[in-house]
Amino acid sequence: MADSEWKKIMRGYDCVLALLRQDRPAIDCYKQMTSQLSKIYPHKIWSALEGIRMTDDIEKVGPSLVGQLARPAARSGRDLYFGLDTLNMRGGRGTNIEMALLDTGWGGKSKLLKGLYEMWQIYAPLDDYDLSQFIEMPLWVGYTGIVLIESLRAAESVAAGDAGTRTVVWGHHDGDLFKLAKFDGKRMTIVAKKD
Repeated sequence: MADSEWKKIMRGYDCVLALLRQDRPAIDCYKQMTSQLSKIYPHKIWSALEGIRMTDDIEKVGPSLVGQLARPAARSGRDLYFGLDTLNMRGGRGTNIEMALLDTGWGGKSKLLKGLYEMWQIYAPLDDYDLSQFIEMPLWVGYTGIVLIESLRAAESVAAGDAGTRTVVWGHHDGDLFKLAKFDGKRMTIVAKKD
């Protein structure tokens, strides 16, 4: 990847993290995200990506992930991790997000965020490596951040765990991780920054 493309990706991450910190309603945040990312990496594909429906992921998949934290083995950990592993989407029947508690070794059941798979279906046929990397890095992290924030907020008392404090990190399982939120007691604060 050329240095200029990597700089676009880093600017994309900065944009996504800033929008997540603004704590906007989910749909508005995603539309702002696609709009601002389209200015960093202009391409006709952004209007199609803006149309991704995240409602199912927010209402079903996110709560299913966070709900696993109610299990006794998941209550004590302080370092909650959500990792994107998109090589296992298997035609929309597999998974693309995993979760674990880094300090205890507990691992939850992986799930499929349908919105990420739908994005992939839109841009993969274009066979444009640089565009794919730009979407898969900042946009996927941003989309997942929105879903996780909504899900963690809806289940704050469970997501906070028993430890009194908990840090939530997320990103690609084999790449950059970002700090999404922290819990002090049962209260969540959105941090959304590079770790």
